[in-house]
Amino acid sequence: MMGDIILKFNGKTVTNFYDLPRLLTEDVAGKETQITILRG
Repeated sequence: MMGDIILKFNGKTVTNFYDLPRLLTEDVAGKETQITILRG
């Protein structure tokens, strides 16, 4: 079974496992953010 894959976070491409935590810490809590996902 495959889950959802986050492809972009706030317009920035998520290329590997380590990108998302870094992008999350750069963002502001409570701010609306766009994500692009591939449903699995």
